[in-house]
Amino acid sequence: MVQYKCMRCGNVFSSDEMIKTLGVRCPYCDARIMFKMPPLIVRKVKAR
Repeated sequence: MVQYKCMRCGNVFSSDEMIKTLGVRCPYCDARIMFKMPPLIVRKVKAR
């Protein structure tokens, strides 16, 4: 699941919670400005 963070209130929520509200808005404060959180899983890449 993709995690988003609201710029106004700072709450972290999933894309499923955002779909429950009509449109692309924070489910807590109805702000429209948010950014996508980086994934929690770190990938290791071999250097050649």
